[in-house]
Amino acid sequence: MRVLIAASGSYGDVYPFVGLARELRLRGHEPILFASDYFRAAAEVEQVEFVAVGSSADFDRVVRDPRLWHPTRGLEVLFAALMQFTPLAYELLLKHYRHAETLLVGSTTSFAARLLQETQGAPLATVHLAPSVLRSARDAIHLPSFSIPAAAPAWIKSAFWRLADRFALDPLIAARLNGYRATLGLPRIRRVLDRWLHSPDCVIGMFPKWFAAHRADWPAQTRLTGFPLYDAAEHERLPEELESFLGAGPPPVLFAPGTANASAQAFFETSLAACEKAGRRALLVTRYAEQVPMLPDWSRHFDYLPFSTVLPRCCAFVSHGGIGTISQGFRAGIPQLVRPMAFDQFDNARRAERLGVARVIAPANYEPPAAANALAGIVSPEYGQRCRDVATHFAGDTPLADTAAILEQRLVPS
Repeated sequence: MRVLIAASGSYGDVYPFVGLARELRLRGHEPILFASDYFRAAAEVEQVEFVAVGSSADFDRVVRDPRLWHPTRGLEVLFAALMQFTPLAYELLLKHYRHAETLLVGSTTSFAARLLQETQGAPLATVHLAPSVLRSARDAIHLPSFSIPAAAPAWIKSAFWRLADRFALDPLIAARLNGYRATLGLPRIRRVLDRWLHSPDCVIGMFPKWFAAHRADWPAQTRLTGFPLYDAAEHERLPEELESFLGAGPPPVLFAPGTANASAQAFFETSLAACEKAGRRALLVTRYAEQVPMLPDWSRHFDYLPFSTVLPRCCAFVSHGGIGTISQGFRAGIPQLVRPMAFDQFDNARRAERLGVARVIAPANYEPPAAANALAGIVSPEYGQRCRDVATHFAGDTPLADTAAILEQRLVPS
């Protein structure tokens, strides 16, 4: 079966689909990954056919927009970029589409796959990496400026989402999406991020039930597998400099503000000052080296590290709360300090906090004394035991294989 996989976003958003493509290839299918050219090498390592949707320069331009990490304006940047490349993605998917021989897989914001499903009648699985996009009247709502507790009446949550769609979300995306839909002969839609976002054929949440329990008011076609945790670690050796650093002292704290964060200079400056106060060594991970300050001898910077092999050798993990990032921390069994900034990060952070493996700190409060105190609080026996307990959930997990099996069972003709 030919499987067209459309993925958009940063490393944490695209890497799971590289792993899924690899799994499908090993099962005898013909996967083709559609993503920014920035990720071509990752696909080629796994011998997966790749089609570029936009250049690396296009990706870099979006990433370097400082508004991307603003708690509210980030969506404006994201949706503008999404709609810029949706027509191109649609045409490329259509070019590779073969009627009755093709299955579509789309990430949360891969609108082009959803559009191709509507125009061609192709079977589509929408794959969500984080639970926040699956709205439920039974869940709490965590946003940058406020939260609605899980115990609040269902009508309040439903009313909130109706108002949010009408006055905040649809104004950012609906007009441009409907303009393009008209060129395809498709009717107008409203509340884009409500039910339309999810394929009527199949919805897969690549996260486990212990992180986000399946809700009765989610789309009925939803299935959960588990955190994909793909980072190509098996293809990479740790740098000798890192091995020397890790062996020369106690486990460090790893700081990672997000692979698409090019505006994290203040974060790194504060993190180093906090480690100095706490008497901890530090690892800083970012591909944008220009934002790394002068480093003391008890710290190191690396452009990229495979978290699956490095985190188990650290004492704590400080991040933005991206789902791919914090799930690696869960598996490593180490405590986390989460500083959410935008998108799904606030919901992810609160779920990690409820598990007892993380503390959440607002960006405005991320100052050296507060960060040092928070680190001291989580590097403790109580947190350590809970982290080890959560890590046991990963024993025997095969989320990529389970996801591929769902695609075969539900969407591949027998």
